[in-house]
Amino acid sequence: MQISYVELQGFRKLARIRIDFNDTITLFVGANNSGKTSAMDAICAFLAETHSFTTNDFTLSNWSQINAIGEK
Repeated sequence: MQISYVELQGFRKLARIRIDFNDTITLFVGANNSGKTSAMDAICAFLAETHSFTTNDFTLSNWSQINAIGEK
């Protein structure tokens, strides 16, 4: 099986992105603090069996919804 793309939403500073993978190699290119490392960390988190998320992994704009879920 080959993954052709991933979509990320609400992970760190990444509000919503789609990453299309090439058949042979995919490069992340961008300015400092543009989300390259965050995108890679999100992909690794879903592929690794031992990774756990922390509160810092969620975009600040989602905190009110997270708090509301916690209060229920």
